[in-house]
Amino acid sequence: MAKPEFTIRSHRPQVPASPGHARLVHHRPHAVLDEGGVFDAHPRAVLGPIPVLWIERRAAVEAVVKAVVARRRLFLSFCNAHTMRIAHRDRAYAADLRRLIVLNDGLGMNIAARFALGRRFPDNLNGTDFVPALLRAVPAGTRIHLLGARPDVVARAAEVLAHTHPTLSVVGARDGYFSAGETEAVLAETVASRPDILLVAMGNPRQEKFMVEHAEKIGATVVIAVGALFDFLAERFPRAPRLVRKAGLEWAWRFAQEPRRLFERYTVGNVDFLLRTARYCMTNTPESGEPTRQPPLSPRRARDRRHPPRRHDG
Repeated sequence: MAKPEFTIRSHRPQVPASPGHARLVHHRPHAVLDEGGVFDAHPRAVLGPIPVLWIERRAAVEAVVKAVVARRRLFLSFCNAHTMRIAHRDRAYAADLRRLIVLNDGLGMNIAARFALGRRFPDNLNGTDFVPALLRAVPAGTRIHLLGARPDVVARAAEVLAHTHPTLSVVGARDGYFSAGETEAVLAETVASRPDILLVAMGNPRQEKFMVEHAEKIGATVVIAVGALFDFLAERFPRAPRLVRKAGLEWAWRFAQEPRRLFERYTVGNVDFLLRTARYCMTNTPESGEPTRQPPLSPRRARDRRHPPRRHDG
């Protein structure tokens, strides 16, 4: 039996939270890949071309578990400063992300939220912590498939998950080094494993584009873009100590591990991200090409615009 298409729900009234284009909105983005609407009750922060969910960790985990149990398809991703920066430059990528449920990740997003909305996100929902919390919460017997990273890394990550979550079933593991011509075979392998949760670790923007392009063929109930999660599970890169993570300084720990690869991202890239956020919020002219909505005029200003006062020279 063919799977039902994703439903498109009507928009709810917007509730501005700050001047300019930055705001919290309470409507469901157009054609978002959330079949059960499990996140519809939660607002989204518009800090750029991607609406980012405004939600606490516990509520987010519970919503995803609800989708798994009800077998209602859900596509989830995470947005940090680097992701938002790519989305500002790549309109097609931004459009793909707007079809996913997007959670905030990292210090940069908190700085942007504080600047634009006057407050931080409720929790830091980075995928490296969120996904293990989710796997601890899903029912026994939940089927997990891993897709992405190097062959040795994904194989080791699958072993670690099977050991640390013995009540779950790791039903497949495939590296992300496949050509366009092999995509159909990879998708067929995923469908055959009948996963409840598919973890996609191809790095952005590739992983999100893959998820959206093949949304109707993936065959999993919940699909999550997880970035470097498999590298951490396989202990290819050590996690920062808990106190460092709580202080929001895991980026500094990662920079110390990979200074050459991350130098541009954490120096020039973060400054560029904050400047783009400021421009988006203050000038009300987003670079994504998305239409903007000016705040409504006060009755007096509306009257003055219709009947401008006469000038009296002299």
